[in-house]
Amino acid sequence: MELKLERVDRGNHPHVPLVSRLLDVTFPEWERESIPEFLGDLKAGRGHTLWVLSDNSGQFLGFARGMVFPSLRRGWVVHVALLSECRGSGLGEQMLKLVWEEMQASCAGLEGVYLEVERLEDATTESERTARHKRLAFFERLGAQLISPGYIQPPSQQGQPPVPLNLLFWGKTAASDEELLADFYAAAFGDTITP
Repeated sequence: MELKLERVDRGNHPHVPLVSRLLDVTFPEWERESIPEFLGDLKAGRGHTLWVLSDNSGQFLGFARGMVFPSLRRGWVVHVALLSECRGSGLGEQMLKLVWEEMQASCAGLEGVYLEVERLEDATTESERTARHKRLAFFERLGAQLISPGYIQPPSQQGQPPVPLNLLFWGKTAASDEELLADFYAAAFGDTITP
């Protein structure tokens, strides 16, 4: 199947309603901004870059959101999601590789990409633990390595708690795990938040 990854710069793209629904059902409220905030940022052309994945007929398959930190020569994939019927087919890996290429095109010498995934120990049910294990295994198969099991994502919405997550790095860099973590906090959340 031929895939197309398209950068969406404004909220008038025909796949935006599908992205917002998939964002809503895939990520818990405390791990993402509100849907109205997401749509407002997209309409205004601010916030994370959004890419939509479709097949050669234009059928929506999934999306990724992220940003590049040019001074670090690193990127951050904030969210990545596929329609449930597309999971387990290799499309997730293909989409992330296309996102990597997009980030490389905008940042010469890109060293790698930060990724976040839920911690296994925070799962409250066995099925949730299994789902988290699958997501972690997916990123590890790509070659991503855990740099911090103690990473705390600041609240995504007012009134929501901070979220403990695993922070992974996919790529090659001379930076230590401690440097990667400190650089990530500074670039993603500003110097007021430190590891």
